[in-house]
Amino acid sequence: LVPNYPNVSYYKDTEKSKHDGIIIGWGGSLSHFQSFTDSGVLNALKRTCKKNLDVKLMIAGDKRVYDIIDLPEDRKIYQPYVPFEEWSKVVANFDIGLAPLSGEYDKRRSWIKPLEYMLLKIPWLASDIGAYDDIREYGSLVKNRYDIWEIKIKEAIDSLGNTEKLDMAYDFAMNQDIDANVDKIIQTFQNIID
Repeated sequence: LVPNYPNVSYYKDTEKSKHDGIIIGWGGSLSHFQSFTDSGVLNALKRTCKKNLDVKLMIAGDKRVYDIIDLPEDRKIYQPYVPFEEWSKVVANFDIGLAPLSGEYDKRRSWIKPLEYMLLKIPWLASDIGAYDDIREYGSLVKNRYDIWEIKIKEAIDSLGNTEKLDMAYDFAMNQDIDANVDKIIQTFQNIID
Protein backbone atom coordinates (compact mmCIF):
# COMPACT_ATOMS: atom_id res chain seq x y z
CA LEU A 1 0.00 0.00 0.00
CA VAL A 2 1.22 3.46 -0.89
CA PRO A 3 -0.58 5.87 1.46
CA ASN A 4 -2.15 8.99 -0.01
CA TYR A 5 0.51 11.39 1.21
CA PRO A 6 -0.54 15.05 0.95
CA ASN A 7 1.57 17.92 -0.30
CA VAL A 8 1.53 19.92 2.93
CA SER A 9 2.61 23.11 1.19
CA TYR A 10 -0.99 23.48 -0.06
CA TYR A 11 -2.21 23.65 3.56
CA LYS A 12 0.68 25.26 5.44
CA ASP A 13 -0.24 28.94 5.14
CA THR A 14 -4.01 28.55 4.89
CA GLU A 15 -5.79 30.73 7.42
CA LYS A 16 -8.97 29.64 9.13
CA SER A 17 -11.99 31.57 7.91
CA LYS A 18 -13.91 33.84 10.25
CA HIS A 19 -17.65 33.31 10.36
CA ASP A 20 -20.59 33.31 12.73
CA GLY A 21 -21.76 30.07 14.26
CA ILE A 22 -20.37 26.59 13.76
CA ILE A 23 -19.86 25.00 10.35
CA ILE A 24 -19.76 21.23 10.10
CA GLY A 25 -18.22 20.42 6.73
CA TRP A 26 -17.42 17.78 4.18
CA GLY A 27 -16.21 17.78 0.60
CA GLY A 28 -16.08 15.12 -2.07
CA SER A 29 -17.57 13.48 -5.11
CA LEU A 30 -20.67 11.42 -5.87
CA SER A 31 -18.69 8.30 -4.95
CA HIS A 32 -19.55 9.25 -1.35
CA PHE A 33 -23.34 9.24 -1.88
CA GLN A 34 -23.71 5.84 -0.17
CA SER A 35 -21.37 7.03 2.58
CA PHE A 36 -24.00 9.60 3.55
CA THR A 37 -27.14 7.57 2.96
CA ASP A 38 -26.01 4.42 4.77
CA SER A 39 -23.84 5.73 7.62
CA GLY A 40 -26.57 7.32 9.72
CA VAL A 41 -24.93 10.74 9.56
CA LEU A 42 -27.80 12.39 7.63
CA ASN A 43 -30.36 11.94 10.40
CA ALA A 44 -27.79 12.93 13.03
CA LEU A 45 -26.98 16.16 11.16
CA LYS A 46 -30.65 17.02 10.80
CA ARG A 47 -31.26 16.47 14.52
CA THR A 48 -28.09 18.38 15.47
CA CYS A 49 -29.03 21.41 13.36
CA LYS A 50 -32.57 21.37 14.77
CA LYS A 51 -31.21 21.47 18.34
CA ASN A 52 -28.39 23.95 17.65
CA LEU A 53 -29.49 27.04 15.77
CA ASP A 54 -25.90 28.26 15.41
CA VAL A 55 -24.83 25.12 13.47
CA LYS A 56 -24.79 24.94 9.67
CA LEU A 57 -23.67 22.20 7.33
CA MET A 58 -21.34 22.91 4.41
CA ILE A 59 -21.08 20.45 1.52
CA ALA A 60 -18.34 21.02 -1.05
CA GLY A 61 -18.20 19.14 -4.32
CA ASP A 62 -21.02 17.10 -5.81
CA LYS A 63 -24.38 18.89 -5.58
CA ARG A 64 -26.26 15.57 -5.43
CA VAL A 65 -24.79 14.94 -1.98
CA TYR A 66 -25.92 18.41 -0.88
CA ASP A 67 -29.41 17.78 -2.27
CA ILE A 68 -30.05 14.63 -0.19
CA ILE A 69 -29.55 16.54 3.05
CA ASP A 70 -32.95 17.35 4.51
CA LEU A 71 -32.24 20.76 6.01
CA PRO A 72 -33.68 24.19 5.24
CA GLU A 73 -31.59 26.12 2.72
CA ASP A 74 -30.55 28.67 5.36
CA ARG A 75 -29.01 25.86 7.45
CA LYS A 76 -26.78 24.41 4.75
CA ILE A 77 -24.15 25.82 2.42
CA TYR A 78 -23.16 24.49 -0.97
CA GLN A 79 -19.64 25.04 -2.31
CA PRO A 80 -19.06 23.93 -5.94
CA TYR A 81 -15.83 22.25 -6.96
CA VAL A 82 -12.75 24.48 -6.93
CA PRO A 83 -9.27 24.02 -8.43
CA PHE A 84 -7.04 21.92 -6.19
CA GLU A 85 -4.88 24.92 -5.30
CA GLU A 86 -7.95 26.54 -3.67
CA TRP A 87 -9.20 23.45 -1.86
CA SER A 88 -7.52 24.18 1.49
CA LYS A 89 -9.33 27.54 1.65
CA VAL A 90 -12.67 25.72 1.32
CA VAL A 91 -11.80 23.22 4.05
CA ALA A 92 -10.62 26.09 6.28
CA ASN A 93 -14.30 27.10 6.58
CA PHE A 94 -15.06 23.96 8.58
CA ASP A 95 -15.13 24.04 12.36
CA ILE A 96 -15.69 20.27 12.42
CA GLY A 97 -14.83 17.95 9.54
CA LEU A 98 -16.78 14.84 8.57
CA ALA A 99 -15.72 11.63 6.88
CA PRO A 100 -18.75 9.31 6.85
CA LEU A 101 -18.12 5.93 5.24
CA SER A 102 -20.22 2.87 4.47
CA GLY A 103 -19.78 -0.36 2.57
CA GLU A 104 -16.92 -2.43 1.22
CA TYR A 105 -15.60 0.24 -1.15
CA ASP A 106 -15.33 2.79 1.65
CA LYS A 107 -13.35 0.36 3.82
CA ARG A 108 -10.54 0.94 1.35
CA ARG A 109 -10.64 4.76 1.27
CA SER A 110 -7.42 6.67 1.74
CA TRP A 111 -6.81 8.71 4.85
CA ILE A 112 -6.65 12.01 2.94
CA LYS A 113 -9.83 13.63 4.35
CA PRO A 114 -8.83 13.30 8.00
CA LEU A 115 -5.24 14.31 7.13
CA GLU A 116 -6.52 17.48 5.46
CA TYR A 117 -8.53 18.30 8.57
CA MET A 118 -5.48 17.61 10.74
CA LEU A 119 -3.27 19.87 8.60
CA LEU A 120 -5.75 22.71 9.22
CA LYS A 121 -6.26 21.84 12.91
CA ILE A 122 -9.91 20.92 12.40
CA PRO A 123 -11.44 18.30 14.71
CA TRP A 124 -12.91 15.43 12.71
CA LEU A 125 -15.41 12.60 12.97
CA ALA A 126 -15.36 9.56 10.71
CA SER A 127 -17.11 6.23 10.40
CA ASP A 128 -15.42 3.45 12.34
CA ILE A 129 -15.23 0.83 9.58
CA GLY A 130 -11.47 0.30 9.44
CA ALA A 131 -10.29 2.86 6.90
CA TYR A 132 -8.90 5.24 9.53
CA ASP A 133 -7.72 2.79 12.21
CA ASP A 134 -4.11 4.02 11.90
CA ILE A 135 -5.08 7.58 12.85
CA ARG A 136 -7.93 6.98 15.30
CA GLU A 137 -6.08 8.73 18.13
CA TYR A 138 -6.23 12.04 16.24
CA GLY A 139 -9.98 12.18 15.64
CA SER A 140 -13.23 10.55 16.66
CA LEU A 141 -14.35 7.30 15.02
CA VAL A 142 -18.10 6.72 15.07
CA LYS A 143 -20.19 3.57 14.76
CA ASN A 144 -22.62 3.98 11.88
CA ARG A 145 -25.81 4.62 13.82
CA TYR A 146 -27.54 7.98 13.71
CA ASP A 147 -27.86 8.19 17.50
CA ILE A 148 -24.13 7.60 18.00
CA TRP A 149 -23.28 10.10 15.24
CA GLU A 150 -25.49 12.64 17.01
CA ILE A 151 -23.75 12.06 20.35
CA LYS A 152 -20.28 12.34 18.79
CA ILE A 153 -21.18 15.50 16.86
CA LYS A 154 -22.45 17.08 20.11
CA GLU A 155 -19.23 16.09 21.88
CA ALA A 156 -17.21 17.69 19.05
CA ILE A 157 -19.26 20.90 19.28
CA ASP A 158 -18.88 21.01 23.07
CA SER A 159 -15.10 20.53 22.89
CA LEU A 160 -14.35 23.14 20.21
CA GLY A 161 -11.40 25.18 21.35
CA ASN A 162 -9.58 22.25 22.97
CA THR A 163 -6.32 22.37 21.01
CA GLU A 164 -4.12 19.71 22.65
CA LYS A 165 -5.36 16.85 20.44
CA LEU A 166 -5.40 19.13 17.39
CA ASP A 167 -1.75 20.07 17.91
CA MET A 168 -0.72 16.39 18.12
CA ALA A 169 -2.77 15.60 15.02
CA TYR A 170 -1.18 18.51 13.16
CA ASP A 171 2.33 17.34 14.01
CA PHE A 172 1.52 13.82 12.79
CA ALA A 173 -0.05 15.09 9.55
CA MET A 174 2.89 17.39 8.81
CA ASN A 175 5.16 14.31 8.89
CA GLN A 176 3.04 12.66 6.18
CA ASP A 177 4.17 15.16 3.54
CA ILE A 178 4.74 13.46 0.21
CA ASP A 179 8.22 14.95 -0.15
CA ALA A 180 9.26 13.58 3.24
CA ASN A 181 8.04 10.09 2.31
CA VAL A 182 9.53 9.60 -1.16
CA ASP A 183 11.89 6.89 0.11
CA LYS A 184 8.96 4.90 1.54
CA ILE A 185 7.08 5.18 -1.76
CA ILE A 186 10.09 4.04 -3.78
CA GLN A 187 10.71 1.15 -1.36
CA THR A 188 7.10 0.00 -1.69
CA PHE A 189 7.37 -0.09 -5.47
CA GLN A 190 10.73 -1.84 -5.21
CA ASN A 191 9.13 -4.51 -2.99
CA ILE A 192 6.44 -5.02 -5.63
CA ILE A 193 9.06 -5.33 -8.40
CA ASP A 194 11.12 -7.77 -6.34
